[in-house]
Amino acid sequence: MLFSKECFCFEVINDIEWIADINISKCIGGYPMQIRIGDAKIEFANEVATVEKIFQAMFEEIGNSEMVISHINVDGVDVYNELDKYILNNIGAIQNIDVVLIHANQLIREILASTDDYLRRLIAGIHSLGAELYQGPSRQTWETFERLLEGMAWLYDSSTALMPYGDIFTVFQRDLSHQIKELQNALERSDLTLLADLITYEIMPLMERYLQMVTEIQSKEVN
Repeated sequence: MLFSKECFCFEVINDIEWIADINISKCIGGYPMQIRIGDAKIEFANEVATVEKIFQAMFEEIGNSEMVISHINVDGVDVYNELDKYILNNIGAIQNIDVVLIHANQLIREILASTDDYLRRLIAGIHSLGAELYQGPSRQTWETFERLLEGMAWLYDSSTALMPYGDIFTVFQRDLSHQIKELQNALERSDLTLLADLITYEIMPLMERYLQMVTEIQSKEVN
């Protein structure tokens, strides 16, 4: 996933309930941890109060270059999502954090390729979901529906990273968000017919259109 100073938000510090779940002993800190960003090595105290400073240091080191953060490696574990929460969950025990950088264009190509593959598998997996809901859902039907929701969440996140590269991603995210709300409304009303209609006549066509757009973009060079 694409990370930049503009999109990064240190939300967890303001999330009182989430912070309350952190082991208090981790907040005390122990030995320092070392952050490696390219050729730079920076040492930080192993405590919650320094986590925000870690990300500030990352963005300062990147500066105005064309490199972006692909992911981080924390003591041998690759972390791609919710980097701040992962660090907070393990604060006090972390020794080394390696920040993996990648050229923005290369990362965008990788996200597009992953989106293309994900959409094809998602469409193939839910093609009969609407019909199953019309006929009467089974346990497997609801498992497939759960995969659809997970897929929509993944596509929403990936489109966020792509939004700076075209209005189509903003439009897709808006349409996807609307359909998620419609699904929620149908579920709250226990309206299986509406649920099936949304999947068959709204969501499937939306996914197919988005796949076509992503495929066309991949055929062009990312500038």
